[in-house]
Amino acid sequence: MPTGVNLLPWRERRRMLRQRRFAATLIGALATGLLATWIGAQHLEARHEQQRRDNIATRAAIEALADPIAAITRLESREAGIQARLAASNALHDQRKAPLARLEWLLAPLPEAARLRALTERDNALYVTGTTHVPEALAEYLERLNAEPGHTRARIDSLAPLDGPPSRRHFSIVAGPLADSLSDGDSP
Repeated sequence: MPTGVNLLPWRERRRMLRQRRFAATLIGALATGLLATWIGAQHLEARHEQQRRDNIATRAAIEALADPIAAITRLESREAGIQARLAASNALHDQRKAPLARLEWLLAPLPEAARLRALTERDNALYVTGTTHVPEALAEYLERLNAEPGHTRARIDSLAPLDGPPSRRHFSIVAGPLADSLSDGDSP
């Protein structure tokens, strides 16, 4: 008997049916694979295009921020200069605390009725000149100056009427010598 010869026709039909099914399955799988490959390629192309658009938008945003960044850099350099000037100003302020404290200490008890014209320091003595319409208030001011250890011998040097309002008088007060502790900024 020869092999490969099929004597039964139903087996032949079944074999042909299997071959067709296999061919259809193979063609379907091939078509599905091609379709999946095409869809994947389209998806990757869309993602690539979106990434390209995002890159363009990012570059535009970076270019738009270039001017504000330059402005911030300029402001930071200005801030550094201002900080340096502030430090110098604070150093000057710290150096001037003693004279300003002395001036505040001298002017705080000055009567309201008195108007100060000049406040000078010469030969370790304090000279105060001004006008007042209440000479008695100057006496209280002298008592305060004499009560402080830095100003001994405070006295009214002159008290003269002014040309103008009859009640106003010009005064000159001398107090001295000034104590060294006041020059260091200590209040008496």
